[in-house]
Amino acid sequence: VSGQPAVPLLSSLTKEELQAVLASAMELREFAAGEVLVDEGAPGASMFFITEGEAGVWRRWGTDGAHEVDQLVTGDLFGELALVSGAPRLATVVAKSEVQMLEMPREAMHEIFGRFPRVRMLVDAFLRERLLANAFRSVPILRALSEDERRAERARPRKAETNSKTATT
Repeated sequence: VSGQPAVPLLSSLTKEELQAVLASAMELREFAAGEVLVDEGAPGASMFFITEGEAGVWRRWGTDGAHEVDQLVTGDLFGELALVSGAPRLATVVAKSEVQMLEMPREAMHEIFGRFPRVRMLVDAFLRERLLANAFRSVPILRALSEDERRAERARPRKAETNSKTATT
């Protein structure tokens, strides 16, 4: 690996953590423009890190046709919610250009988490931020929050953090 990875989450890993993740948990996948990377409704057994290219995120949401709801570019991560929750994929992702991405299957993720607990903490923090961002964008009452209120919500300790602090005091 030369220099920092193009994926921010991976950039926060130590050299040892990054080497272990890349060597044992990641598979390079390549797609041509127009190819489907993942299908809405399919089982989510992997998450993906886009290392090069652009893709569109499409949702049907029970409508007659799909609508583009987001775009992904180099450095973006997707598929993590389905991977962690076990729920079906929430969207179809289609390559807009040639795309190179790293795939991390669930089994490899758990193996890395066992070897490197800090990686699990980083992924958990990322997932929490992603869930909050999705909620702030899609839940009407949360959309009305000011930026200060959103910052306060992001800073609020999670229940597990509160329980662990209580248990040790």
